[in-house]
Amino acid sequence: MFIVCGNNFTTPNDPNFTEVNYDMVWNMGHDINLTLSPSVKRVIGKGLNQGLVQLLKSITLNEGLEEIGDYTFNSSNCTSVIIPSTVTEIGRDAFTYCDFTSIIIPDGVISIGSDAFYQCRELTSITIPNSVTNIGTGVFSNCSSLTNVSLSSNIDTIPQYAFADCSKLTNITIPNSVNTIGGSAFKNCTSLTNLVIPASVSNISYDGG
Repeated sequence: MFIVCGNNFTTPNDPNFTEVNYDMVWNMGHDINLTLSPSVKRVIGKGLNQGLVQLLKSITLNEGLEEIGDYTFNSSNCTSVIIPSTVTEIGRDAFTYCDFTSIIIPDGVISIGSDAFYQCRELTSITIPNSVTNIGTGVFSNCSSLTNVSLSSNIDTIPQYAFADCSKLTNITIPNSVNTIGGSAFKNCTSLTNLVIPASVSNISYDGG
């Protein structure tokens, strides 16, 4: 299935080989460098503490990749990740518990799933490009070092717990496209002393709604 050279594995560049998942790599060992070929469109983990990259020493994502699926980098030791410009979707819990200090979300990503960056405690800033139209519940919650956020001007909802427990968050501007702020979206953001809510917002929910 893979092209092997020592601890370096490369997926075949075959138009029929479009996905790499947890079950494919779980028994390859923990000192593996995996490079994805241009034919791969989707990578995906299996569940919490069963992230695809958790099993590997490193992974090189390919241009042509379209989806970083659920749990892909969950609990991995990666300190830096380059997301290809072709990615349009980041799944739920895709980067949960990761240790990187920064990450660039490319212009072209449309959707970021629930808890995608949950408890990335070393992450200090994030820019969500204007291509993004949907962010999931708790997407950046418990990112305790996060100080600065730039939101897409094309999202209409800041969902529940989106930035909950981001205790160092000091700077975020809610764009005029937003009409709904979910319950506890900014819960325990104790450093956020000034938050301007635009006139476009017509619904601010409480916990549970």
